[in-house]
Amino acid sequence: MANTFTKIITVVGVLSASAFALYDYKRRNDYTFRKQLMKRELKYKKNLQSVKQTELRDRVIGYVELINRSLREEPLPTDPQLREAMFAELSQEGEKLMAGGPANFDMAALCFYKALMVFPAPIKFLEILQSIVPREIFETITLMISAVPPPNLYANAAPAAAQPTQEVVEEIEEVQDVDN
Repeated sequence: MANTFTKIITVVGVLSASAFALYDYKRRNDYTFRKQLMKRELKYKKNLQSVKQTELRDRVIGYVELINRSLREEPLPTDPQLREAMFAELSQEGEKLMAGGPANFDMAALCFYKALMVFPAPIKFLEILQSIVPREIFETITLMISAVPPPNLYANAAPAAAQPTQEVVEEIEEVQDVDN
């Protein structure tokens, strides 16, 4: 029994070593084989890149829908005192959700995004968030900003700074048209 097992292991080992040696020989010496390997690698990289782009596009569209639904359910106040109270409430809720772990990061990012929308100086608030929140939440917030820029983000900026907002909106509309 042991003798048969040893023979089988030896045969499998020899076949594996010879297959590897043949592969290595072809890889080093056969131009068409190398070319075929490079094509496979390039195709794999393109596939991987398109999958990442699709995932990112789906995430952005999901964030647009989440933001729009949230703003329909709870519109932003116009009164400064109400905006200040809403900012405090949203910031606290975002911190609680952030402490809840990665499962709640999207909702925490939404709370911080809405707090950013009512905060009078959104750029300063973004700088504060960058130093406080985990990287995953901050990346989600920046994706939300790129998907649906807050109206107060470019309010104090020059008109040239407001131009990227229109480009992002057009890009999102193009993505939504492609999906439909």
